[in-house]
Amino acid sequence: MCCQAYDNVREGLSLRPIIPIVVYHGRERWRLATDFAGLFIGPEALRPYWPSFRYQLQDFSALSDEEVRGQAQLQAALLVLKYIFDPALHGRFREIITLFTDLAQTETALEYLETVLYYIGKASTHLAPEEMIIIVQELLADKGSDIMQTVADYWIEQGIEQGIEQGIEQGRIQNLHDNILDLIDIRFGEVRIEIVERITAVSDIDILRQLHREAATAVSLTAFTEKLTALTQTG
Repeated sequence: MCCQAYDNVREGLSLRPIIPIVVYHGRERWRLATDFAGLFIGPEALRPYWPSFRYQLQDFSALSDEEVRGQAQLQAALLVLKYIFDPALHGRFREIITLFTDLAQTETALEYLETVLYYIGKASTHLAPEEMIIIVQELLADKGSDIMQTVADYWIEQGIEQGIEQGIEQGRIQNLHDNILDLIDIRFGEVRIEIVERITAVSDIDILRQLHREAATAVSLTAFTEKLTALTQTG
C-alpha cells in the first residue's frame, strides 16, 4: 500500500481514499472507539504520530431483523453472523434455510449453502447437527436432487451422519447401563463400585442385553457376577 501511494505521488496522481470497515458479530456489543487514534495510550508527545482516522463499524449483533436486508444470499449471511453465538439461532435457522428456496440451483448457490452449513456446524453451540438435518431436509427436499446432494455431501464430509448414529448408539448403551444398575440396586441392594465399573466398561449392546436379563432373573448378586464375568471374558 505504501509503495502504491509513493508511486501515485511520484507520478503526480492524487491518493485515493481508503474507507476502513469493521464487520463485527460477537456476543457483546462493540464498545471500542470508532476513532482509531482513540485506541492508543501513551505520552502526549507521541500523539502526532498515532494513526488518526475513523472506521465504519457494522455491528450486526445490534441490528434488528428488519434492518438485515438484501438479496437472499446476503441476507442469509448477515442473519448467520447476527445469530451465530445467540441461542435464538435455534429458532432462526429455519428462516435462514428458507432463504435458499429462492436461490437458483447454480453451482455458486450450492457452494454457498455448503459454506453456511459448515460455518454454523463449526461455530454454533446452540443448534445440534441432527436438528439441522431435519430442518434442511424438510425445507429443501423438494428443490431438486442437486441441492439435496450438496447437503448430503456436506453431512458425509463432516461425519455428521456417522456422528448421529454413534450418538444414538451411545444413548442406547447408556440406557442399558442405567437399567442394569437400577435392577441390581433394587433386587440386591447397593451396588459395589467394582460391579459398576465392570458394567459401564461394556459397550457391546448384545452383551448388555444379556446382562439386563440376568439382572432381572439372577437368584443372587453372586450369580449375576459370575454371569458378568463369563460374558465379558467371552465378549
